Amino acid sequence: ALMPWKRFAVANAAGALCWAATVAGAAALLGPKGTAVIVAGFIPGEKGASWLTSPCEGNIVAVQILWLSSPGGAPDVLGDSIDIYRAGTYPNPGALAQEIVAPLLTEGVINEYRYLDDDSTVPLIVPVAANETFVVAYQFSETAVAGGPSLVRDTNGITAGRNAIYANLGGSNFAWFSSEGLGVTGDWVIRAVIDCPTGGTQADVDSA
Repeated sequence: ALMPWKRFAVANAAGALCWAATVAGAAALLGPKGTAVIVAGFIPGEKGASWLTSPCEGNIVAVQILWLSSPGGAPDVLGDSIDIYRAGTYPNPGALAQEIVAPLLTEGVINEYRYLDDDSTVPLIVPVAANETFVVAYQFSETAVAGGPSLVRDTNGITAGRNAIYANLGGSNFAWFSSEGLGVTGDWVIRAVIDCPTGGTQADVDSA
């Protein structure tokens, strides 16, 4: 098996050449961020993570993940988990603040998660301070093959210190790496929604 720095570099290079132009509707989903590139190469237990910063004192009330395949039409995927961590020291997150177990991902849309349970009775509420950095990570339950479905990155450059990968080093050994260190050249399209009580608004935050 390829070590992660080879596996993701190969997948990223292939994606940039073959997949970016074929992901229909990505521009509409991403808005000003433009097109998206599917990043294959993940195997079960690995994670893609965005380091995000809250603009206010409030609560994380939703997380969002863009999930795509090429040419499209892939079946839904039951992921392992979505983990929300305190900041820690990049690229290593801190304490686990909340976990959404077995999220269902639908291809071709930005999937939003506001509850911890399938019956939508237990809301996601994670308190954050103004300017606090936190981490949202998606953990894969199956291998992300060429063409996806998988996480995607944007194509307007990567923001230093904001994107990470939890990669398998062989067997049961995992470690956190910067995404750019493994050959990924854009920001993960992973977002959070913050409820800002003082201003009576909700703010979408991403890694850019």
